[in-house]
Amino acid sequence: IKAGLSKEFFIGTGVAIACIIDMSRLTLYAENIVAHINTSNSLLLATAVISAIIGVLLGNRLFKKVALHRLQQIVGVMLLLFSLLLGLGFI
Repeated sequence: IKAGLSKEFFIGTGVAIACIIDMSRLTLYAENIVAHINTSNSLLLATAVISAIIGVLLGNRLFKKVALHRLQQIVGVMLLLFSLLLGLGFI
């Protein structure tokens, strides 16, 4: 926030960090994924992929309409909500 990033760079930085984290997770979980590929839940996987695509499409539309300050507030609230649910054991 204090770096004075534009809305595009703010989102881009978050996406880049998420991609790096996901790539490191995939390398750690790759052995387990391959071992359980035949027992995987295809419906759950398809639902996750479709949800991700819908999220990207909706996010792209909303991105153009939301001000940076409001975006920062949304991210802050979602982080607090996530940490609360994690702390309570729901996630």
